[in-house]
Amino acid sequence: MYSGTLEDLECVLANPSVNSRCITIPKSLDGRLQQTHQRPPPFRHPKSWAQITYFELNSRVGEVFKLVNQSITVDGYTDPSNSDTRICLGQLTNVNRNGTIENTRMHIGKGIQLDNKDHIMIINNSDMPVFVQSKNTNLMMNMPLGKGWGEDYPRQDVTSTPCWLELRLNVPLAYIDQKMKQTPRTNMNEPNSMT
Repeated sequence: MYSGTLEDLECVLANPSVNSRCITIPKSLDGRLQQTHQRPPPFRHPKSWAQITYFELNSRVGEVFKLVNQSITVDGYTDPSNSDTRICLGQLTNVNRNGTIENTRMHIGKGIQLDNKDHIMIINNSDMPVFVQSKNTNLMMNMPLGKGWGEDYPRQDVTSTPCWLELRLNVPLAYIDQKMKQTPRTNMNEPNSMT
């Protein structure tokens, strides 16, 4: 048996496929070793790859829809059999719905199709244009953050839009959460993927 340094052991642990000698370390280093050489758990994909929330102005209407199929249609029709492949917004009711929202909803029609194959794609099945906004993408592309709303527009933010969808991608959020859990935190109020 070889009595080595902590660095010797770290080298062995970092290169498990290389033949090495058996190394013993002093008991005083055992706690430090356990903390620095724990392997992170494997990434677990969430059950749903995304979730859709429907809003009218600043109010959520209906439930949060969890997407499990790789392809789903979101339309304005009233088929009550919402399934894993279709969400019908036409059946959702809101006692606070006004005429502007009603007129906007009439144009949803065939709506959109979301596909999550190699990448996420939105297909517009409607006769009207679909407006897509992502602050993260806009930041990466050096584009304005609030195109369609903001100080240069009549609507100050998205919650002034008659009706809109929020698509939350669960896989990247779960990955961020896992990585943040692996990072030692000194304050339990530190941010996570949802803040």
